[in-house]
Amino acid sequence: MRRHSRSGALGFFLAALSSVSALAGGCMVGPDYVRPTLEQPTGFKSPTADAAGAPITADWWRLYADPELDRLVATAQASNQTLRHAVARVDEARALARVAGSYRYPTVSLDPSYSRTRYSGTRASTVTGQGGR
Repeated sequence: MRRHSRSGALGFFLAALSSVSALAGGCMVGPDYVRPTLEQPTGFKSPTADAAGAPITADWWRLYADPELDRLVATAQASNQTLRHAVARVDEARALARVAGSYRYPTVSLDPSYSRTRYSGTRASTVTGQGGR
């Protein structure tokens, strides 16, 4: 068995403590720190959020006058599902998952029936083969 000396453990602890102190000290900001002022540009390419602009039209892609883009958007809109169809597909998938999961549980069925059979006293027994009288 190997024995660790106390001085080795103390040295490791002090080295770890000094490393953490050095790293934490590098993140500190001095007491005379002043946040620099930022100069806002005089104009932006796009208006700010509070400025009211013209609403975007539903067929915004037509601004590019590209027939290929028009064809792609038309294809996408024709094959795209509506929200109602998407919700119906999700409901259908959940129902199918419940049906599939129901086979993991036991089933109980109840089929009560009653049958009464009366035999003649003169009939031969099926067990002994002898007649009844």
